[in-house]
Amino acid sequence: MLESLRQSTKKQVSELDLEKVLKEQDVKLDEMHQYSRRDCIEITGIPVTSNDNPKQLTVELGELMGIANISEHHISIAHRLPSTRNVDS
Repeated sequence: MLESLRQSTKKQVSELDLEKVLKEQDVKLDEMHQYSRRDCIEITGIPVTSNDNPKQLTVELGELMGIANISEHHISIAHRLPSTRNVDS
């Protein structure tokens, strides 16, 4: 009886340790996902023009929003995404 109780207790402690590790890993994974999106922004609703310059459009939009001192060198990548309206199912 005592040995059975010891084994049960060891198993429960082990499960608690695994739960703790799993929760820690979940937090770390969430932090990594947030970090990977730290400088991503999606802007929608700007019509396409023949001489389209996404970086310049982003700078101009930032200025309209009151973001001071923004320039193209602050933007690592800017590009148009394909239209989601014309995607075939």
